Amino acid sequence: MHTYSAAGNYTVKLTASNAGRKDTNTSEIIVQGAPPKIPGGFNSLIFVMIVSYLCKKSARN
Repeated sequence: MHTYSAAGNYTVKLTASNAGRKDTNTSEIIVQGAPPKIPGGFNSLIFVMIVSYLCKKSARN
């Protein structure tokens, strides 16, 4: 496995061989950056907003 340090287009080459034969395949790949990390408290904030909305809605009925 290889880890790329930067996003971009790369040419990769795979070579397989045994006693009687050697074969090579070259391909172009696109490496994208890591997805952004979600802050730790984000899920809790959404949960509190949903509970608050449901409580207000049931109080009106």
